[in-house]
Amino acid sequence: MIRCRSACLRACGALIAVTFLAAGADDPPKPEGIDDPAVWNRIEAFVRSRLEAERIPGIALAVVDGSGRTREGYWGVSDLKTGAPVGAATLFQIGSLSKAFTATLLLQLVEAGRLDLDAPVTKYLPWFEAPGGSRPPSLHQLLTHTSGLPADRDDISSPVAQAFAVRERHSLVQPGAGFHYSNTGYQILGLVAEQAAHRAYADMLGSEIFAKLGMTSTTGAITATERIHAATGYVPLRDDRPPHPHDPLVEAPWIEYSAADVCILSTAPDMARWVKAIVGRGVGLSGRILSAESFDRLVRPWVRVSPFDVTAYGYGFFVRSVEGRTVIRHTGGMLGFTSALAADLDAGLGVVVLANVARADARPTEAADFVLRTLLAAEKGRALPDVPEEDRARVPNARDYARTFVAPGGERLVIAAADERLFLVQDGARFPMEARGEDRFWVGHPDFGLYFLRFGRQNGRVVEASCGPSWYAAEEYDGPRAVSLPKEWAAFRGHYRSAHPWENNFRVFFRKGKLWMETPDGAERVLVPLEPGRFRIGEERSPETVHFDEVVGGWALRARLSGAEFYRFFTP
Repeated sequence: MIRCRSACLRACGALIAVTFLAAGADDPPKPEGIDDPAVWNRIEAFVRSRLEAERIPGIALAVVDGSGRTREGYWGVSDLKTGAPVGAATLFQIGSLSKAFTATLLLQLVEAGRLDLDAPVTKYLPWFEAPGGSRPPSLHQLLTHTSGLPADRDDISSPVAQAFAVRERHSLVQPGAGFHYSNTGYQILGLVAEQAAHRAYADMLGSEIFAKLGMTSTTGAITATERIHAATGYVPLRDDRPPHPHDPLVEAPWIEYSAADVCILSTAPDMARWVKAIVGRGVGLSGRILSAESFDRLVRPWVRVSPFDVTAYGYGFFVRSVEGRTVIRHTGGMLGFTSALAADLDAGLGVVVLANVARADARPTEAADFVLRTLLAAEKGRALPDVPEEDRARVPNARDYARTFVAPGGERLVIAAADERLFLVQDGARFPMEARGEDRFWVGHPDFGLYFLRFGRQNGRVVEASCGPSWYAAEEYDGPRAVSLPKEWAAFRGHYRSAHPWENNFRVFFRKGKLWMETPDGAERVLVPLEPGRFRIGEERSPETVHFDEVVGGWALRARLSGAEFYRFFTP
């Protein structure tokens, strides 16, 4: 159990090393951009505040400014047991930041005349079979997450076996119908690259990207060999509920991995070279790694992520227009690691953040976005942004929620507000609440530990509350207050687990006439019935399904989540 982490971070939180890579200049760079002490001090103040508030063991950060300078910073420790500091040689698993490398490799093969991105995947993998009722996706659709394939099969470690298992599914969504993030799609792209070039994927990354950019410490596969040089990754002690920064951490398992979706290990100096090539629009240390035309395809906003979001997806990057400038982003999550990359292509600014903790509230994207805003302000001669106060307990609209809610069975839920703070009131005691998104809160009470407390509105006013299967209504609520559970659904409720170490458990419960699934990160999705025992996950068009079977003693023993098998752990 980790008990003294805050003291350890304060002791080891000093900036260990800073590296400059001047862009083609014999003289020292002028004190501007990231060389300006005020700019770097502001960035460092933000990182230190998050390191402490979020209880992150260690962070490495790489920045590129508008003049092409790069700078890296290191805070905290790579291992809580030894106190070894994060440094320039520390390897991090970068997770889905790997996808842009895969996309770059595919575009290189297009330039070489070996691939056609509009061709179906079966042109290169004849053995591949699309889900039943679907047609094979094109390489372009795999790159843009519009293939209609489910997100993952975490129970299958081999990319070939995972691609082969796609045929076992039944399609709900045709290729091209819309965006749905799929790691499986990028695993298949790695297999396509190997078939087209007749070389191992990791070898191609090494010679065609890493070597050309001077990324000498980066590897294209996660193996036990690199573990000695890598940071130790950490995960919350309890994996079955929304995390809190004060929860203890434990070491994450080290899993060897070679598939093209999340396979790269890298350091901050190496990632600085990658970011520099991105803001340079494909120009690296020794020349171009992509033609101007191919780079345009890489960062083009091919498909909207959702009808309610202006963000689009390119090839391995999320793309958004901000004040007329093209900004690209991506995050990465692994067992014990999180990462984020953000770049303003028009301003020539970029940043990558690497952390050795995997927790849903670690939020590396916020760190990357703050650094990008700070760099842009410096470039434009504007005032630098203030380091935001990290106070999740502050709720400016706290009075919106302060009322009494009553469950159909008569149980009362009392919420009180004071000084922009919210509290659950029970037996005369007050338990603090912390915001976790719009109308969603973490509650410091053990009875509310498994789920977030959520609030619903009618005509803008808060009138109902829910926490997992529990539902409460305020006096002003206008709607049904008692809904019966369909008999055939009763067997499906409960807690399901799998033996694999990734997203390995979820809960299913009944509330207000619907079945719901909640994962430990606090994501809640409605289950839409398709046929007896089988449901689509989410009301939106999604290829993800869950199928309950093996009903014994009134309870389903197994849940097949998009093909992966989970087994009942506890009843509700």
